[in-house]
Amino acid sequence: ETEMDDVAVHAPVVKKSRVEQVTIEFSPTVLGEHLQSNMSMLHLSQALSDLVIVLPGEERLPAHKFVLFMWSAKWRELLNRDVKSGELRVDIKPEDVDNFKMLLEYMYTGTSKQKINASNIMELMQLASDYGVDPLKEECGEFLFQTSQGDFNVVFLLDLSRKLQVHRLEAKCAGYLAENFQEMWSGEIKDGEQLLLRLELSTWVELVKSDDINVSREEDLLNVVLKYADTKGKTPDESKAILAQLLPHIRWPLCSAKYLVEEVETNKELMSIPVLRGLLYETFRYRMAPKSYPLRQMISSRPRKSNSNVTLQWDKDQPFTYGVYSLENEGMTALKSSQAGTIYILRTKTTIQGPGRFFWEVSLDAIPGGQELHIGIAEENFNFYTAYLRGTGTHYIERTGQVNEGNTTVANTSALAAGDELSFALDFEASTFAISVNGLLAHTFSIRSGINYYPCIAARDVGVKISLKGKRPKLYDFGSAKLAQAIATSTTTST
Repeated sequence: ETEMDDVAVHAPVVKKSRVEQVTIEFSPTVLGEHLQSNMSMLHLSQALSDLVIVLPGEERLPAHKFVLFMWSAKWRELLNRDVKSGELRVDIKPEDVDNFKMLLEYMYTGTSKQKINASNIMELMQLASDYGVDPLKEECGEFLFQTSQGDFNVVFLLDLSRKLQVHRLEAKCAGYLAENFQEMWSGEIKDGEQLLLRLELSTWVELVKSDDINVSREEDLLNVVLKYADTKGKTPDESKAILAQLLPHIRWPLCSAKYLVEEVETNKELMSIPVLRGLLYETFRYRMAPKSYPLRQMISSRPRKSNSNVTLQWDKDQPFTYGVYSLENEGMTALKSSQAGTIYILRTKTTIQGPGRFFWEVSLDAIPGGQELHIGIAEENFNFYTAYLRGTGTHYIERTGQVNEGNTTVANTSALAAGDELSFALDFEASTFAISVNGLLAHTFSIRSGINYYPCIAARDVGVKISLKGKRPKLYDFGSAKLAQAIATSTTTST
C-alpha cells in the first residue's frame, strides 16, 4: 500500500456563485469565417452532392440542396417544385451561363474569381434579384453607383433600385438627390427640375423627411412640393392626396408666421386639405410654447442641412449696439440710422451651432461713404463691446475686399459695392468657414471646433443697409398646372 491508496478520488466541486449560467454570444465574424472556409470546399464538389444543376447546353454542375435552400424563398420554391431525378434545370438565357456560375460561386464562397464589370453588371444584378441572392445584388448596386456619371443616371439607378429592391443603392441615390436638390430644382443642373418631377412619391416622401436635403428656406421646399403634387396628380383630388403624404414632413415652424398667415391660410385650395389645418394649428401652438415636449413630437422644428438662414434675424436690442440700428423685413434687414463716424457691431439673435453644415446669404442693399464695414462671424464669447470685428475669434470681409482673421489679412478680393451678394458657409464637420462674393469664393478659413458663432456686421457710416437673404417667396399657385392642362385640352378640342 501507498499513501495514495487512502486518497479518495472525487469529481471536482463547483462552488456556487452569483453567476449560474451564461449565454453563448453569436459572432457573425467567427461563424461566417468558419462556414465560408468549409462551404468553399463544397463548391462544384461531388462530396455530399445530392443535386445536379443543368444549364443551357446541357452543362451539369454538382450542387447541394441545403446550400441552395438556405439562400432564399426562390430557391426553396425551385427545390420543392422542379427537382426531378436529382436534377434541376435552371431557366436562364445561354448568354447568362457565366453569370449564373458567378452567382453560384458567390453562394458557396461569398466571393467570386470573376469580377463585376460593365459588361456583366446588369445581367448579374438581375440574376441575383431573380434568385434572391440579396448580398450579391447589393454589391452590384455599389458598383453601379460608383461608376455612374450625371444626374440622369442617378434617377435611372433610383428607378432600378426600387424595381429590384436594391436598398443600399436606393439610399445612396436618395442621398445624392438630397445633397444636390437645390441645384437641380433651380436649374443650375441641366434638366434637374424635370428629373425631380419624374420621381415616385415614395422617394419624395423620403426627401422631404430628410435632414440633409439642401434647401435655403423651408418656404422654397414647400413651393417645390406644391408644384410636384400639382404636376404629378392627374386630377385635383390626386394632387391633394399627394400633398396629404408630403405636407406632414414640411418643417412648418421654420416658415415665417407672416408667410403662413398671408400666403398659406389665404389659399382656399390648400386649406381644403384636412391635414394642413391640423399642421398649421400645431405650428401656432408650437410658437406659443416651443419648449413643450408633446408638441415637439408632433412637428419638427429642426433646421435642415442648409436652411439656417430661415432662423437668422438681426438683434438690435443688445446693449452694445446702442440703438444705432433699425430693422425691417421681420428683422432681416438692418439700417445704421445714427451715430455717424462711430462703428458698432450688430449680430444675429441666435448663434449657429454644430454639428452640421450651414449656409446663409447677405445682400448689400446700400453702403454709402467709405469708412469701415465688416461682415462675417464672431465666436460666441467674443467681446462685442470692442465695436470692431478686429480681434481673436472673428472671420470677416471688409468693404475694401480684405479678408481677415482677427487682425490678420489672409486674402484680398475686389472692393465691395452696393448690390453685391455675399454668401457664407459654416461647416462644423470640416471645421471650415467660407466667404464668397457674387458666387466667387474669396477665402476658406479653418475654425475652432466646439464653438458657437454669431453672424455679425460692424458699420461706421450712417445709411449702411444690409439684409439677411430671406425674403419670403410667394406661394406657388397650386392648381395652376391643372388649369394649364385644361386650357391646352380646350384649345386642342376647339382646333
